[in-house]
Amino acid sequence: HTTPHHTIPHTRTVGTMAGLPREVNRWLQSLDLSVPVRNPRRDFANGFLVCEVFARYFPQEVSVESFDRGTALERKLDNWTRLQRVFAKLGVDIPQQLIDATVHCKPGAAEHLVDIIYELLTKRRHASHKGKKKHVVWSLSGCCSEWWWKWMVERRT
Repeated sequence: HTTPHHTIPHTRTVGTMAGLPREVNRWLQSLDLSVPVRNPRRDFANGFLVCEVFARYFPQEVSVESFDRGTALERKLDNWTRLQRVFAKLGVDIPQQLIDATVHCKPGAAEHLVDIIYELLTKRRHASHKGKKKHVVWSLSGCCSEWWWKWMVERRT
């Protein structure tokens, strides 16, 4: 049963680079990832870049060396299984449906995933979401009081 907040929107391409809002692209670029995001659908499918993003914020929790850059389905699934353990440890709830859609390069899935990650890790909403009803219910619930979150972000800098 799919609830409305788990639907995956189609890719936004107007006024964006790589199908992502400019603000989100700038954020990704600021993280100095190992490869630039050119095609989100392909670039995020194996989970490696998601791993890199989380490693920038939680270096004690995520070891990039234990993830594979491979594109074979077995490699992708192994990476995402590892990521789900990290998400569980951090209290991040990303629906399996969205992960599956990202793994299988479904239109809009990776972009939606990156939107969620951006909002979770930066505590900001990009301009195209401001003033709109929040489209996701995912949060860093459970383990993350406001002081804890500030402490975790400060550890990164």
